[in-house]
Formats: sequence, structure tokens, C-alpha cells
Amino acid sequence: MKYKWTLFTFSRGDFKTLERYLNKQAEQGWELEKVGILARWKRTERTDLAYCVDLLNPKQDRNEQKEYIDFCAEGGWELVSVSGNMYIFKSMPGANVIPIQTDREIEKKQYNRYYIRSVTLSVLIMLGWIAFWLFVNSAMRNNMMEDLRQLRREWLTSWLSVGMNAVLPVWGIFGAWKVVDFIRAAIKGRTGSIGESPRWVLWLNCVMALVFGVGAAVFYIGLVLEFLFAAKLTSYIAVLSVIWGIALLWRAFEIENERFKGERRRHVILGGVLLLISALLVAGRILLPYGSWSTSAYSADREKGNAVYEQTMGLPLIHGEDVGVPFEREEGESVYMYHEILPVGERWELRYTYGRKKHSFGLAGMESSTTNCFNESLAETFAEMLAHGQGLSRYTPWPEEGLSRIEIDWADEAWYGKIDSKEGEDISVLVLRAGEQVTRMIYPADLMSPENLESIRAEIMK
Repeated sequence: MKYKWTLFTFSRGDFKTLERYLNKQAEQGWELEKVGILARWKRTERTDLAYCVDLLNPKQDRNEQKEYIDFCAEGGWELVSVSGNMYIFKSMPGANVIPIQTDREIEKKQYNRYYIRSVTLSVLIMLGWIAFWLFVNSAMRNNMMEDLRQLRREWLTSWLSVGMNAVLPVWGIFGAWKVVDFIRAAIKGRTGSIGESPRWVLWLNCVMALVFGVGAAVFYIGLVLEFLFAAKLTSYIAVLSVIWGIALLWRAFEIENERFKGERRRHVILGGVLLLISALLVAGRILLPYGSWSTSAYSADREKGNAVYEQTMGLPLIHGEDVGVPFEREEGESVYMYHEILPVGERWELRYTYGRKKHSFGLAGMESSTTNCFNESLAETFAEMLAHGQGLSRYTPWPEEGLSRIEIDWADEAWYGKIDSKEGEDISVLVLRAGEQVTRMIYPADLMSPENLESIRAEIMK
């Protein structure tokens, strides 16, 4: 085997242990070629190969970097790669190398500046996110405060929550381990030994960093989905990504020195990824076959008018005719259809008026919404939310406060209640869950009559 690849997401806090690991690989006949998330090694016949790892600020002035690398070259060291704050050097063939860093106080100062401070800041940020996540999950079970209800609804129906719910427990484990490792390194540092750790700590930090990176990728996927499905900022984000990507590529072409080819490669990759993200955001907005659309009077699709009403016949939505409420088809804006893809599934909402136009924006406006969730657990959560005044409609002007739990033999869960309208009519509110499907109805009709319940069952179960 001439080449091999290994994971290389090591922590700068273990730079001395990493140096020993590299030298062990050299003794076994492996020479480090390039470093990224993975390291590429090649077979070598050299018997004088040695490695040295030093901590330095990678954001320092370019001339200072060149002077530092030239100084190391005079001592027989050739720069292999830069990973975070770690500058990785290998000995030149036949060179009589001298140690790069001989002042332990300077080395300790650099260690404190580039490792301990960054770890402390990272842990504090993660703890902040985790505290927010715990607060939101606590709010998910709290039906007493309107602000918590709103937070609960927005969180559960946000694509960003998909990424955060997946990643924050992982980040919590990462943060807890980093605190332990920080304490271990601090105790070790009191003896004058810095950057040294057991071999298992070196690899555990390596794996933890990879897991953290995967978690961050999941988080950003949720963020991109949020922009695609919900946010109106997609075009602005795409423009900013293009500008940033071009700037990075331009910077890459300015890096001409062969000694900084790794940095140039990173600029090219990151710039290309940003341009790709921009293209995906634009293409997603243009080509996505679904997402959210409506036929409201203020929508670009309003010319569809009542034709949408016929399109809803195949959906598990309850229509006015099903529960004995007449529908005036002559009113061009009496139908309002809304469709949305949520992180928990697909939602359809039908709102329309009956007869008198003065009821167009009052409580007499009827609403039927159905959400098809991905599993029964999510459907149960949705049904509970809807039964406690946490409607998913952005335009619903009235909350149904605390519906009463009832039993319907063909439904898994059911809640029912009434609201007094300004016109003196009783508005019935019924929330049903059947498997993974949750339906909410708001009608000026007796939804609990045997005839209406049978019509509702037929529509929902079809």
C-alpha cells in the first residue's frame, strides 16, 4: 500500500501529542502529504524524517508568516500544512534540524491564547444554545403563557428547529467533554506540561471535532431549508454568498507563494461551496415544485379564484356542504387556499365565507385545515397544540382556548368547543387526529351532530 488516509480533526490543545503521533508514523515509514478533514500519507524510505508542531496565529500578517516559515527553513524544517492554529513541519532530507520553539514561556503563552480562550468561548456559546433549546422544549409542554405558546408553535413549524433539535444534544455532549478536557489540560499545565495528553484523548478529541462538524452541517442544512421554504431573504442570502464566494476565490488567486498552497486550496473550496449554495438557493426557489403557496386576494395566484375549491375535493379537508353550511360560489375572493411544507409534514388549509359578504373577515368565515405529519408522535403533538389555542394559521384572529377532550370511536384523539362570534352565532371548533393526520375545523355549524360527524369521517378517512 503506497498511500493511506486517516482522520485529521485533531485539537490544537493536543499539539504535543499530535507531534509524537506524527513522528510515530514517520518511524513506520509514512510521510504526511496534505491535511484536511482527512490526512493523506505516502510511503517513504526516509529514516531521518521527523515532525514538529507549533502553535501560531494563522491570521497574522503575510510577511510575518513568511519570515516565520523562512526562519524555520533555516533550522531544517519544511512547512507541510496549517491546521487551525497548528503549523505542521517536517524535517528536510539530510538536514540537521534544531528545535523550532525553545522558550517554554512563549509556548505556554501561545497555548493559552489560541487554545484555552477559544475553547472557553466555544463552550460558552454552546451552553447558551443548549440553554435556549432546553427552554424551548420546556415551553413545548407549557400551555399557560401566550408567549410560550407562540414560541412553541414557531419552533415546531420551523425548519431551523430540525437542525437544532438534531445537533444541540450532540453539541451538549461535545461541550461537556470539552469542559472536562479543559480542566484536565489546566491541571496538566500547572506542572509545566502543555499540549500533552494520553493517546486516547488525542483521538477522542479528533472524533468529537468530527461529530461537531457533522452537527454543524445538519444545522446549516436546516437553515438552508428555512430560507427555501419560509424566508423571504433567500435572494439576499444568495447575493451575499456570491459576493463572499467571489472574494474568497479572488483572495485565492492572490496567494501565489507555493508555501501557502494549502491555504489557497481552502479558499478555492470554500469559495466554490458558497457559489454552489447560491446556485442551489436560487434554483430551489425557482424549481421547487412545492413549498408554500396561497390563493388569497393578495396572492399572485388569486386569479385561480374558486377553481381552487374544486381542486380540494381530493384532499382530506372538510367543506361547507359536508356540514350543512352553504357556499356562495359567485364571490371571487370567497375561497382562500393555503398549502405549506412544514418540518413535520404537509399542511393544507381552506378558508372561505358563506353568503353574506359582511362575514368575509369575521368569525363567520369558515376554516378547515389538515396536516399530514411524518409520524403519529408528531401528530399527537400537533393535535394537542391545536386543542390549546395554538393554531397554525398565521391569519387566524381568534384562539380556541382550552377545548374539551371528547371521545369519537373512529378518531384516535378529539377535542371540541364553541366560540361566541360578534354576530351572535355559535362557532364550533373541532380538532381530530386519525393516525398521522390532524384536522381542525372552525364552522358556524353543529359539528357534533351524527350526520355531520359521519360526513366528516367520510372526508377524513377517504
